[in-house]
Parts: sequence; structure tokens; C-alpha cells
Amino acid sequence: MNFVKMNGIGNDYIFINTSKQTIESPSGLAKKLCNRHLSIGADGLVLFKKSAKDCFIMRIFNPDGSEAEMCGNAVRCLGRLLKDMGAVSGNNLSVQTLSGIKHLTVCGNLVSVDMGTLKIVATDTEITYIDAGNPHAVVFRENLAGVENELKSISQNYLGGINAEAVKILTRAHIEMRVWERGAGETLACGTGACAVAFASYKKGLTSSEVIVTLKGGNLSIKINENDSVIMEGLTAYNYFGSLSINDYGKIKRKLQKVKS
Repeated sequence: MNFVKMNGIGNDYIFINTSKQTIESPSGLAKKLCNRHLSIGADGLVLFKKSAKDCFIMRIFNPDGSEAEMCGNAVRCLGRLLKDMGAVSGNNLSVQTLSGIKHLTVCGNLVSVDMGTLKIVATDTEITYIDAGNPHAVVFRENLAGVENELKSISQNYLGGINAEAVKILTRAHIEMRVWERGAGETLACGTGACAVAFASYKKGLTSSEVIVTLKGGNLSIKINENDSVIMEGLTAYNYFGSLSINDYGKIKRKLQKVKS
């Protein structure tokens, strides 16, 4: 089984083409392959296949085996991969996700995606809840040092988990954020999270409709249109190409278990 490991500003994923092969337990495979100490290691596993001309289907699984509705950086990486594979006829393509069809434009290592319409679901004294195709909880802070534990607590306080972000306003065109992703923990970047914090900041009148979001892994450009649809753009990169044998992996694991026992 061949795979490609890619990252969008440090948000890394394992990509496997399932057009000619079936993954019997994608949740179990994600748990195995995403382990950073015992396997490849990644923020998630992405399975993709072609559905029509210039249109593809993707499924995203977190390191804990749960399935995610959407990941902005993963879909951007997939767009570049498909373009480089020669699987699309031009620079534009569509990818079907659990949160709907996303339209992408690929220009070398720079990929933009139309994330669709975002909306504020609820607001309390501390947290702004955003629907970005998946759930987000945004808090505003003057200092981002040490916010990881707070974000972890927010994320785990909801049934099924929620993506939690802390944002610091630098200027009306530049914000900084940290993220704790459900099913993955703290990551270097989160595309839907960047869209969520930019949208929340804009709706509160703190920033303009176009903003640079700085994450631990790098920068994403976010543009909010008049209809509240959001365009995200950022860099993508290849980590490496590889192959693995699920059968051999299982045999090795069983041998190790016998040795331990």
C-alpha cells in the first residue's frame, strides 16, 4: 500500500488513494499509522478516491480513530497532490467531504480553498462557537503563553469533543492563534480553526475582512466575503513518499506481543 505524507504549514497528514483498494478498518488504521512513536506519525489519515472528472471524495480520520467532517489544511494538501499526480485537467478541482463539497485552486505549492459559509452558533461571556463545517470554540486572549491546558479543557468539556482556539489580536489585518483539535490534541496548525478565529474576530469588529492568521506552523491568509463564505490560502509541502504492508505490520505486532508475554 503506497502513501504520501504531506503538511499544510506543519499540519501533517498521511494520504492513501483508495480508488483501487479497500481499507476495511480506516479508524483502526488511523490509530496505528498516526502514532508518532510507533509508526509514521501524523495529525490524521486521509483516504481519497475519484468520483467524477476533477471531483474527488475524501475521508479524514483523527489519531484517536474518530472521523472528522473537514480539515482545511488536509484538503489543500490533497488538492496539490491530485494536481501533481495529473489527476485533474486544470488548476481547479472539487473535493467532497462530510461537510460538503469544497472548491480548490492550485498554484504550485500555494493552494486556496472555498470553505463555504461559516456562522456563529452561540456566544457566552467567554466563548464564541463557530460552525466551520466542524465545531469550534474560540476565546480571545491578550497572551497565548500557556493556553494549551485551557484549550484542552474546553475541547474535552463537550460530548464528542470540540476544536478549541485561543486568538490574540495583533492588528486589524493580523491575528495569532493556538489550537487544540479534538481527536488530535495541540497541532501546529488547523485550517478550519484559522477560518473560525478570523470569522469570529471579524464579526466582533476587531479585524477586517482579510487577515493573516499566524499559527505555530506558519501563516494562512483568510478572506471573508459579503455572504460570510470564507476563502483560505496557504502553503503546502511534501514530507515523503512511502509504502507499507498491513499484513506484515500485523505479523510483526503479533510477534512482538508474544515476546512481551
